[in-house]
Formats: sequence, structure tokens, C-alpha cells
Amino acid sequence: MAKPNENWQERIYEAFTQNVKLDVNNPQEGLNGPIVYNWMSSTKSGEQASVGHIEGGIYHIYNDQCIEIVGGKKADGGVCVNIIGSDGDICITALSGGDVKITGTNITLDAQKDLAINCGSNFSVKANKINMKSNECYISAPRGKITVRDVSWSGTVFKGTTIDPSKFSGEIKNIADNLDKSQIQDAAKQAASQLQDVAGDLQNQLGGLF
Repeated sequence: MAKPNENWQERIYEAFTQNVKLDVNNPQEGLNGPIVYNWMSSTKSGEQASVGHIEGGIYHIYNDQCIEIVGGKKADGGVCVNIIGSDGDICITALSGGDVKITGTNITLDAQKDLAINCGSNFSVKANKINMKSNECYISAPRGKITVRDVSWSGTVFKGTTIDPSKFSGEIKNIADNLDKSQIQDAAKQAASQLQDVAGDLQNQLGGLF
């Protein structure tokens, strides 16, 4: 039954084929108002798709199967696909246990304010090198293992100074790799033996005094 404010005289419904149809000025109210226009299509197997505009302002693209957006085939670099929310949020949601995947040579997350990552399970990072720079850093965990201070040799030596220990880490590693470890072990054993001899002599001397 038509509502008093529904103007069916302005409606245009055109069936170009059995599978492609156009509906214009459909006054039936939906969740976002009546239809301004709606292109509808269906395949022989019954898969449906539609694009259209609703009086409330929503422009929709619906498809029973996949949707592909491809740009830049003949572009000479630069931005090929641009998605902009002029005054609002941009939401990407994968329902029914699906994943959201972003792949590229380089990926940049550039936030003018905060960046929040919420995980219901594990958060994993795998990289050749990780560089983090912050004025302050806070980590809280009820259990686990983490190193938050520089306990390396260079870090201990240059602690409290303006010298960056990382500038010497490579040179120190090269020196350590070229050291003769067996020679160091022999020298340490010899020094320990000599120390034991000195301690024994000292004990004998002290024993003679009492």
C-alpha cells in the first residue's frame, strides 16, 4: 500500500534485458530513504549486483561475489588508487573470519596523533632490523621476557655520556670475532693458577704469624 508522501508518477523502471535493470525515483522508503537510482544486474546462475544512490546520501556498491578496483595500468608512478574520507572515518571490515591483507614494497602508517593496535591474540613482528625512537616508552606485562636497557659492553662503557654506543658496536664485534678465544682461555687459566699460588703463599705467611 502506497504511503501519502510516495510519488509513484516520477518513478522510471527500465528493463534493458532480463538480467540488467534500472530503477529511478523509487519512492519506497529504505533504511536511508527512497531510491534516487539503482542499477541492478544478475548472472545466469543468480549472482546479483547493484550500484545506486539513496535519498539519504548513501552511494552503494553491492555484489554477491568479489569486487575489483584496479588502477594505474598505464600510469607513470604516483598514486593509482586513492580512497579519501573528506569528513569522517574510513572503515575496512572482513566479516566471517576473513583476513585484511595489505601488501606492498614499502608500507607507511602515518598518524597525525595516536596509532592504536588492538589484538585479541598474538602480536608478531618479524624484521631484519627494528628501529624505535620515542621520548618515553612504557611496557607492561604480567609475565614474559624483555630487555629494555642497554647491557652491552659499549652501552656500559659509554653510559651517562653523550656518545652513541651503537656507533662502536660494529667495530667492537669485528674485534671480538678476530680474537683468539683459545689463547684467551689459556691465559685465563694461567692467571688463575698464579693467583692460587699467591693466595697459598699468603696463607702460609699469615699462618706463621699466629
